[in-house]
Amino acid sequence: MVDRLGRVIDYMRVSVTERCNLACKYCRAASDDDCERRELSKTDIIRCAAAFAALGGKKLRFTGGEPLLRKDIEDIIGGVSALRRYDDIALTTNAHGLKDRLRGLITSGLNRVNISLDSLNPVKYRALTGGSLDEAMRGVNHALELGISLKVNVVLTPDNINEADDFIALARENPIEVRFIELMPFGPYGSGHMGRVTNQDIIRQRPWLNPVRQPGKTADICVIEGYKGTVGFISPVSRRFCGGCNRVRLTADGKLLPCLGDAAEFSLLEALERGDEALKEAMREAIYIKPSGHCFGGGFEPERAMNRIGG
Repeated sequence: MVDRLGRVIDYMRVSVTERCNLACKYCRAASDDDCERRELSKTDIIRCAAAFAALGGKKLRFTGGEPLLRKDIEDIIGGVSALRRYDDIALTTNAHGLKDRLRGLITSGLNRVNISLDSLNPVKYRALTGGSLDEAMRGVNHALELGISLKVNVVLTPDNINEADDFIALARENPIEVRFIELMPFGPYGSGHMGRVTNQDIIRQRPWLNPVRQPGKTADICVIEGYKGTVGFISPVSRRFCGGCNRVRLTADGKLLPCLGDAAEFSLLEALERGDEALKEAMREAIYIKPSGHCFGGGFEPERAMNRIGG
């Protein structure tokens, strides 16, 4: 699918729930305690995936909230895998409970997993997320044991930038891509701290990070001599990559968001009721008018917290 600016849109991030078992400072609104809104059914998610594939979709990532809170996430992944239309099916998780389910997720068709890990200090991790670092690391270590492609996502904040070298060290002995993601203006924490620290702060201070040129890619990848893994930088604030953006987002309540940093959203619920052709047409129309770029730093105030979008 090509949008009005000629960008090929072939990647969809699908939030399967707004619910989460953590409460990360940058993600969840303080008043968003239960998140008991409508969630798309397994069947509707698979139908949306099939419609996107018919429009040229090649990559799908399941997010939340926390996608492992869906008891049917293995069935959802299995249903999408059975379409035999996607080159890549991935999952982003906080890894709480991942150890017990990862093998089943892989059997269902999961190709890759991203684990959110915002501190390597147990006390700080609990302060930032409300969760257990031990539980998250069990998920990391189990993913390494099973050999699935693994990325560790670090949302960069003033609270954890002093741990940058500790995170980078994870890639020394492990085939992990450690990815630093700049904080975006979602919720009071994100709005108050956006831009205070950026990926460029890390890169400038570490000239031994060797960039690998990958035109059109969202992440700037760096290799380090002797390391088994790599380090990636996703920099929507300090290095806009909108001109090469290839993604859209489907929220748990059935809205298609062409751009994370724009208020426009398009409900697919009526189209789902009308049938698969109507669904494809609704998606095509929304994707075609994808904005030229995000509005972070330009007065944009998101109406949804990050957990209601799918990070």
